[in-house]
Amino acid sequence: MVAIQTIDLTRSVGSPLRRPDKSDIIRAVPLAAGALGITSVLANRLFSGIEPALLAASSQSRADVVAIFLSAVLCLTGLQWLSLKPKAPKMVELEGELVNYFREEMPPAAVQDLEAAWSAISWATKAKFMVVFKDEKCVMHVGCMLPGHIAGTAVPGPICLEAQRKGTGNFLANLALFPGRAEFYTYLPRNSQSVIVQPCGERGVVVIGSGTQRAFTVLDQAWISAWNDKLEVALENSA
Repeated sequence: MVAIQTIDLTRSVGSPLRRPDKSDIIRAVPLAAGALGITSVLANRLFSGIEPALLAASSQSRADVVAIFLSAVLCLTGLQWLSLKPKAPKMVELEGELVNYFREEMPPAAVQDLEAAWSAISWATKAKFMVVFKDEKCVMHVGCMLPGHIAGTAVPGPICLEAQRKGTGNFLANLALFPGRAEFYTYLPRNSQSVIVQPCGERGVVVIGSGTQRAFTVLDQAWISAWNDKLEVALENSA
């Protein structure tokens, strides 16, 4: 029996408070350091009480000139870094239907483990959907699916089967650039932007995707791999 219901996908959108972008702060460090250096040199000259005319050719004056020059270089570097901002990854609203499907043969304990994995992954990353296959059959499809698709009828394509056979994952950071993307468009929204294919034991494979290009960072992938171990146990216990 196929169960389809609406679920809240807002958990899958990273909160700005939970995932702050620190790139602007890092790029501003040279500017702040340079400004601090120039201010320190000028303050030292102002409050030292030394007559500038008497020490114009002194070692202290030469050191101050060098310090101001280096601080100015830092300021210019900081301004240049701030002017160069990386292009934000393309993000779209997925054109699909919400789904919460679990194969009816799955034991309740296994379903709970799968739900826990999806909850953790969607909360911590930008994942919008997750599909779990076992023995080339869909046992779980949550998040978003292709409009009109019958939940539970998805089958793994060549990319998924290859990942399962080799035991190595595959991150398609920009799905539109991969010729094999057609296998995902049979059950996922056509405007899906990125997909992770993760083997789950010898009999399973997991597909996790998002509406954002390059959606999954190295930490996100490590988080998914950690939960993949729990998914593997859940699939083994479902027999």
